[in-house]
Amino acid sequence: MRLSVSIAAKSKAFAKAMRRIRPKFDSLLDAFEANGLGDPIHEAILIGVTDSMGINEIRIIPNRDGFFQAICGFGEQTSFLPENDCALELMLFERIQSVVAKCPFTSPDRATVLVLLRDWATKHLNGLNEA
Repeated sequence: MRLSVSIAAKSKAFAKAMRRIRPKFDSLLDAFEANGLGDPIHEAILIGVTDSMGINEIRIIPNRDGFFQAICGFGEQTSFLPENDCALELMLFERIQSVVAKCPFTSPDRATVLVLLRDWATKHLNGLNEA
């Protein structure tokens, strides 16, 4: 199963911040795809992140092409300055985690995905233990 994260930016600051932090998540996307699920219900999880929706807002988008699709907000008031990249990385991970939690999985596959997310975050997100 693939995991894809795309950016829908309203502001240039958000677009620039996402271009800075997005490459850090390539290893998560690769690990997600390499992880063999026993009975995947969808071909991929497609996640859009935007600064034009509220910070805790997630909308599931109906998709009949075998994808689980959602868009989630970062909020317009969030600071997108480079000194906040660690916090932005945590926010992006939280959005990914929230969408993945809403995706239907079999119980064994859900457990596998949750372990994958936890292990990746522990290894790759510097601010995880401080949050």
